[in-house]
Amino acid sequence: MVCMSFEDGRENIGIQKNSIESLDLPNHIVVTSTSIIKTGAVKKALNELFPTRTFEITAVKAVSGINEQPLNEETEQGAKNRIRSAESLLGINQQDKTAFISIENGLFSNENNEWEDKAVAVIKLPDGKMSSALSPQGVPFPLEAIETARTRGGGFEKNTVGSVIAEMYAARGIQIDKQDPHSALTEGAFSREDQMMSAIKEALLKIAQK
Repeated sequence: MVCMSFEDGRENIGIQKNSIESLDLPNHIVVTSTSIIKTGAVKKALNELFPTRTFEITAVKAVSGINEQPLNEETEQGAKNRIRSAESLLGINQQDKTAFISIENGLFSNENNEWEDKAVAVIKLPDGKMSSALSPQGVPFPLEAIETARTRGGGFEKNTVGSVIAEMYAARGIQIDKQDPHSALTEGAFSREDQMMSAIKEALLKIAQK
C-alpha cells in the first residue's frame, strides 16, 4: 500500500458550491505546461466551477525535474517542481495576484499489485496556500507496456508508458494519441483530460475548505 501526502480523492466531493464560491481565486492563472490537454483541462474545470467568471490563462513550459514516466510520490513532486520552475521563469512573487495550477500524470500501484495511471493536481494561491489532490479514477495500464518502457534504453527516465501503448496500437494498425492512451484503453469512456479535470476540481475544493 502506498502512503501519499495527499488524499486519494475517493471521497465524494459533490462540488460544494458555497466553498468554491468563497475561494479567493485570482483572475490570472498560470498553468505550468504548454500541453494542449493540460491547458484544456484547466480551462474546462474552471468554467464548470466558476461559470460566471473569466480567467486569464498563461501557459508556461516549466520543468518537472523528474522522470518522463513518474511513479507514485514522484508524480506529486513533479507537479510541485513545475510550480517552482514557473515562478522562477515568470519572476512571480506573493504580491502578484497569480495562482498556479500544475498537473502531472504518473503510475500508482494498487492493492492488487496492478499499476494505474492517475493525475495529480497541485494548486498554489497568491498567499502561498497550496493543495494537492489525486484523481479519483485511475486507468490500468498494461503490464507489458510498463515493462517495455522500463527495460528500454533510458528506462523510465526517458520513456513513457503512454508512448509504448501507442506503439502497441500502431502495430495493429490503430493510431492513438500517446498523450492520451486513456481514451483508447477505456474505449472512449474516460479521457486523460477528464481525469485531469477531476484532479483539479478535487484540489480546488480542498484548498477552498482550508
